[in-house]
Amino acid sequence: MRRIVEKRFPSWREIIQEETLNRLSLNSGGDVRQLLRRFLVDVLDEAYFAQERLPLAANDSIIDSVIQKHQIEFEQMVTRDEYPLLKTISLCNKIDLPRRSDLTVAARFFDIRAVLNYRDKIPWVDVNPLLWPLIDGWSPKADRDGNEPL
Repeated sequence: MRRIVEKRFPSWREIIQEETLNRLSLNSGGDVRQLLRRFLVDVLDEAYFAQERLPLAANDSIIDSVIQKHQIEFEQMVTRDEYPLLKTISLCNKIDLPRRSDLTVAARFFDIRAVLNYRDKIPWVDVNPLLWPLIDGWSPKADRDGNEPL
């Protein structure tokens, strides 16, 4: 990702520190579009009014607010009834649909980048890192008998 950023924005080190790029890259889930279009553009917009703080450190409040902004946006794109499927994806790193009707939901996850696909040695998927706090903090409610779905 660093090579891509370097090619598209050679002077990135004047705006953010290397650790900051690492943090933004991690939060993008390796999605280059998300990194360039969401994070770096927003960081540039915010940094315009704080040039004395450049290059921005990874723990700078501007970086925190940009990440938080996009976390909120992603959280608003998914609904509570989709949390179980997202939780399963985050735990198993694969799409295992319990119902055929979930196919359209899974397709939408890829469309909005709530789920990202990877190919290291074998193909696998994961929930977008911006949704990790939401999904990690969610647990299914037990039914009347105390059984948890999932």
